Amino acid sequence: NKSIIRLGDGEIFILNGGSLPGQKFDKKLQEKLLTLITEYRSTSPYVLCLNKIPLAKSNRQLRSEGLIPCWLPSKVFINLYFPKNQSYLDAAMFYYGDTIPKYFEAHLLTKKLVLISNLANIERFKSNEHIPFKDIEYIETIGKDAFADYEEIKAKAYSLVEKNKPHETVILAAFGPASKVLAYDFSKEGIQVIDIGQGIEVAYSHEKLYPGLETLK
Repeated sequence: NKSIIRLGDGEIFILNGGSLPGQKFDKKLQEKLLTLITEYRSTSPYVLCLNKIPLAKSNRQLRSEGLIPCWLPSKVFINLYFPKNQSYLDAAMFYYGDTIPKYFEAHLLTKKLVLISNLANIERFKSNEHIPFKDIEYIETIGKDAFADYEEIKAKAYSLVEKNKPHETVILAAFGPASKVLAYDFSKEGIQVIDIGQGIEVAYSHEKLYPGLETLK
């Protein structure tokens, strides 16, 4: 019942003071991300996830693939700030359409679900006839810079969770880096948040977001 928080090169970019196409830099967001990283322990009510495949590559490999600007900052930041000797899940787990059916479906079918995402993702989720979840409510976010509305999103989510009871509810979060903060904040209150991110786009589609990920199987 721990929350799941996935951290990629985008979050590292924000931690280093940069903006993303979908989320401009925000000092509070930066501070929250750093806090959830430095506090992370095996006893935390959340699990952190990192991008296993690119981070395992040598700098020479990354350079040959033109990926040094993307992943070298992550390797350096992880070495400097991430707790050592802790377990990390793979941040690419939801990039496969069969991940939720195989590993999460049985758990989620026993819960009331809240999906927080932009309108396009919500409509795609609703129209997917293969999705078995019926007891689900939705909170729509803006398409970019969702952290600007974080307190409002959090309040709406908390209202739904309070109505359904925390232990009976799971939140599926797909609204950029702000999802990570929600998962961290709510985990402290015993509310499970799964940072599904872009994986919401391939849920129950038996497709993957990016080519070349077969080794994750």
